[in-house]
Amino acid sequence: MQTEKLYILDSTVFLEAHAPFLENKACVTVFEVAEEMKSGKASIEFDKMQRFGLAILEPETRHKKSAEEAAKHTNDKLSKTDKMVVALALHFREKGKNIVVVSDDYAVQNLCKHLKIETLSLSKKGIRHKFTWHKKCMGCKKIVETTEDSCPICGSSMKYVPKQA
Repeated sequence: MQTEKLYILDSTVFLEAHAPFLENKACVTVFEVAEEMKSGKASIEFDKMQRFGLAILEPETRHKKSAEEAAKHTNDKLSKTDKMVVALALHFREKGKNIVVVSDDYAVQNLCKHLKIETLSLSKKGIRHKFTWHKKCMGCKKIVETTEDSCPICGSSMKYVPKQA
């Protein structure tokens, strides 16, 4: 028997006014998402979801660390809020919940795919394949592991490029 899904909400749910789709579903989010809801329309959407039972929770430190480590592996450009949403998903997965992260952010979706967490995109198609990001030199075209913006081999600029995982 499949348990009821628990939807873990990213900021895009409120910023893109998709909250009505989730009104009668079990939903949670993190404090950082609540902090991002400054605009009038997004704030109204957020307040409405709280009236429908949206819980605002803090993931455990070990889940935050797990999300951070996974993000380092994929090299996705994630905000603190993004990592907290994924950490909350890890928290509930460990508790045996049937979780879905709701986000239109491709980096969040990619990290979730690497962690085998189901995602739901509401206004975009969503990603089909998981990626890791590498820095590629625009001059010598070499993939180089560096934190610098210029190539250690030839000095040209570096660009992040996806590599299908």
